[in-house]
Amino acid sequence: MRRFKKRVNRFARELSQWRDQANAESELRRRAEAEINQATTANQRLQQEVQKHVTIAEYFKNRTVKYSEGVKRMLSVLEELNFDIPHIQGDFNEVEIVLSD
Repeated sequence: MRRFKKRVNRFARELSQWRDQANAESELRRRAEAEINQATTANQRLQQEVQKHVTIAEYFKNRTVKYSEGVKRMLSVLEELNFDIPHIQGDFNEVEIVLSD
């Protein structure tokens, strides 16, 4: 009978250890899933931000193209009217105007 009680006690300890380990692993899994959910939410917000900036960039690109075409048309009309048009050299940060003779 004593041997039987020892075995039962040993099995009870093993069962308790298995239960503790299962609870610990369950908690780790819960934390990992929470982190995954947070990362997914953050990723979705970032994707929305990127899409917003893409839309803004497209808007300004289209406006730039439109204004560039308008300036080209105006320059063409002025050239047809024989206006003396200065030539612009360089980039937008350092513009140098060279007047034609």
